[in-house]
Amino acid sequence: MNTLGNFYCFGCILVNVLARIAAHQFDVDNAILYEDPTPVTENSRENYFGYSVALWNEDSKAWIFIGAPRANSSLYEGTTETGTVFRCPIGQKCTEWPIDKHLEKIQQRQNGSWLGGTMIVQNSNPPKLWVCAPRWMDYLAPNKTIVPMYGKCYKASVEDVNKNEPRGKNINLLEPPRDYHRIGNQDYPLHVLGQCGFSLHVTQDESRHKLVSGCPGVWNSHGISIIEEDYYESSFIVLNAVDDLGSNSDQFGYAVTSGIYFDDAEHIDVRGGPRGNKLLGEVRLFQFPSNTGESEAVKSLLNLNGEQIGEHFGATLASCDIDGDSKHDILVGAPHWSKNIEELGRIYIYRQGYGRCYKKIKSCGFKKLEHIAGKISGGRFGAAITCLGDINYDGFADVAVGAPYDGNGAVDIYYGSKNGLDLDNRRRISGPENTKGFGFSISEAVDIDDNGYVDIAIGAYLSGHVMLVRSNSVVNLNVKLSSNLTSNSGLRRNAGFLSLKVCSVYEGVNAPPNIIVTTELKIDDEGQRAIFFDKEIDDLSKTVYTFNTTLNAAQEWCHNYTVKIKKLVERFPDPLKFSVRQNLPKHGSKTGLLKVNGISKDSDNFCKSCAVLNELRPPPEDHLEVAFALECNDTIECLSILSINMTTNWSDGKPYVIGFSEFIELDVTVRNDGQMAFYTKVKISMPSYIELHNSASLIYDEVETVGEIRTVTFIISNFLDQNETESMKVYLNASTLRTDFDMITLNATAVTSSNDTGSGNYIADLSIRYVVQAAIGIAGAAEEALYPYTLSGPAEELPNIRFRHTFGLRNDEITPISLALLSVSIPTHWIASSDKEVEIVRLNEMMGGISKPGEDIDSKILRQDTNEPLSNDATTMSNWLPNEDSSKTKNHFINFNGKVLAASAENRTLYMNCTNPAFKCTTVSFKFGPLELKRTTAALDLVLEMLFSNIKPDIIGIKDIIF
Repeated sequence: MNTLGNFYCFGCILVNVLARIAAHQFDVDNAILYEDPTPVTENSRENYFGYSVALWNEDSKAWIFIGAPRANSSLYEGTTETGTVFRCPIGQKCTEWPIDKHLEKIQQRQNGSWLGGTMIVQNSNPPKLWVCAPRWMDYLAPNKTIVPMYGKCYKASVEDVNKNEPRGKNINLLEPPRDYHRIGNQDYPLHVLGQCGFSLHVTQDESRHKLVSGCPGVWNSHGISIIEEDYYESSFIVLNAVDDLGSNSDQFGYAVTSGIYFDDAEHIDVRGGPRGNKLLGEVRLFQFPSNTGESEAVKSLLNLNGEQIGEHFGATLASCDIDGDSKHDILVGAPHWSKNIEELGRIYIYRQGYGRCYKKIKSCGFKKLEHIAGKISGGRFGAAITCLGDINYDGFADVAVGAPYDGNGAVDIYYGSKNGLDLDNRRRISGPENTKGFGFSISEAVDIDDNGYVDIAIGAYLSGHVMLVRSNSVVNLNVKLSSNLTSNSGLRRNAGFLSLKVCSVYEGVNAPPNIIVTTELKIDDEGQRAIFFDKEIDDLSKTVYTFNTTLNAAQEWCHNYTVKIKKLVERFPDPLKFSVRQNLPKHGSKTGLLKVNGISKDSDNFCKSCAVLNELRPPPEDHLEVAFALECNDTIECLSILSINMTTNWSDGKPYVIGFSEFIELDVTVRNDGQMAFYTKVKISMPSYIELHNSASLIYDEVETVGEIRTVTFIISNFLDQNETESMKVYLNASTLRTDFDMITLNATAVTSSNDTGSGNYIADLSIRYVVQAAIGIAGAAEEALYPYTLSGPAEELPNIRFRHTFGLRNDEITPISLALLSVSIPTHWIASSDKEVEIVRLNEMMGGISKPGEDIDSKILRQDTNEPLSNDATTMSNWLPNEDSSKTKNHFINFNGKVLAASAENRTLYMNCTNPAFKCTTVSFKFGPLELKRTTAALDLVLEMLFSNIKPDIIGIKDIIF
């Protein structure tokens, strides 16, 4: 097999992935991505390179150990998926490191051992590396009906790790193993399927570092934990699973951890059983017996239970003091937790309950501090949990949580706080492009580059990648901005210059001796009333100055800047506003992709001596406002006497006619009869529907709407001296006047930054009455006054007549008419015998438009506004005639087939109109508008067709028709 691995540093493709944490101490822009060095053939499966990962640094010799539990080891020819371990120098290629090189190994088959399935560094003095093969089977065990799967681990010392020839001590965790346990006449599996080494944890007590391992297959998959009893000889205490309460397939030992959780400072061990408590999952707190004797039972303390069947509660565990109370908190992963969406994943955080707990731990118990759920379906948030320690030295432990199936995979970094994990400042490391399963494994945090800050490695086992993310130091940067003025003095109106002082200092644990800081200094950037006056500044006209400065650790840096105040001060006496902001520039260049077909073409640009700002603190900036001194003849304050007057250009006592002009002009005058009035403003209140006309050149300072009142504030003068008057014009948009009212009331108030005595008339009211003057004229005529016709011949052959009728509308007054509705009733049907409606007139076309004086009508085809015709249909004499026998009835109407027709036998005229009950009318409506100007005209053309083929000749005879 090829023992040389490939790696490349990962930066450019992480820019978008991690834009949120570009300033985070983990420098993802210069991360290193290691690839599986073994090629995958058509007949082999993925090697799971990155299934486990560990960092090592001893005497400045740093390594990354990567487990590939399904790889074929070069140590065993003819075997498949034995598993192996790779050792990778920082920034260099990986090589296979077969830790299990032992004579007895040659005598046994190693198919499917899963060597490298778990590994951990025991950071004691000296450190140890543990690598386990939880599926290792003892083919040489005597008298076995089945080959037992005990599991096996290897321990490597500093000497073993640093040697080019790999070597590790063979450790049997179950020694001696007991395959079965007899109850009555029945043998039950005990250690035969133990799978020891499935999970690993190193205790961190004061006396020594001990190894805890889980064996979830012991006692018919009830599961147990074992602990290293003698650090030097590697003897172990094995729990008596038979006496430990539980059920088959609980799988206790699937995950293990330990810590000091209560006030009595006792070290307590924890193991997770994700199938315990009837598949809800269970986590048990207990203490190991003092020796291997089975007579001494496990000291069970309390249990934590899952909340959802199948969530795999207890599949991952971690212990760290995230709230800074000197006691560990327990973090429990449930990666299969679901809520509507499947397998979001969740972690639970537990801490000691209220009160102080010593001997009565069960009565005190744990409380669930919080839980955090994933957000992506199938992401399995919580599949890996690693306590990172206090990575930013703020006194709280921090945590990394993996969600390996959230896209390419992701790892979330949570900061600890006094209230638990800080959910508002989560930082995400997303899986790089082409990775899969990223975040399934997260190494213990180790400082591999000796800069005083820990680094982590993250595995993506499905694609065969491991990413090394190194950490920069974290500094707290503080900046202060001040002026040469005292706190109780202001800037005199005639002041020409002002001195500003910028001071900055930084501090931090293991901070670099110096840093480069980018400073941005702004001087009244909004008001533009000041400019720089320093020779070192290249452009004195600008109000923003950006420069770099080198600061030394724990040494305050200060610099003075001279600012020139403009003579023509606007917005006086608003204070001059200054600000300073600092940041750390991006250091160096991004590593980018270092691998092309396995060959590196660039160097590692990670800067281990560079720093980043503490992102949990507010950004380093300061603001300063320098107020002007409001002085009058050496007195502390000015006493002004303001009066105001407001009139309108609409006079003669008549109401304003809407449409007379586009705007209403207001004349506002303010007079000061007292001492200097600084920054004098006029506040005009008006109905909220009134708007200012856009032709006004006056710029308002502020607009505030409260309820139905809008208040507009104008600056009328910065300096209004004694006996001085200032005027301004305000234009109201006349088109915004509402026609359902006939008057608006305005209120004007004069205000100043000086101390006004209030003895003047500083408030003025004005009411403006207005009216609507609108009138519509309408006229209509046919295109031809007379149309001849004949009724000779068969009715179906009689010719039809087409004629045009035009209506005109006109606005004869001033007020614009926004919309006019024209309704036209047309006799379209004759009421024949048996109440049958016969169509006699058809509306073929409608054209209409609007024209202004001197313009042609812009005609367009119209559609009638009403879908249903409005008709007048009178078919009985009693509906129209009070007395059928009267002489008036006989002279003017005839009765034909029971119908009353408005055509007497003596009259040659037949009236086809909507007052004749023999005809049914259709009403069509059209909308026109706006008719804005006086004498604006709208026209409507109707093209009609008289259907003589439907008219009875014996009814019409030789009569004339008036339509």
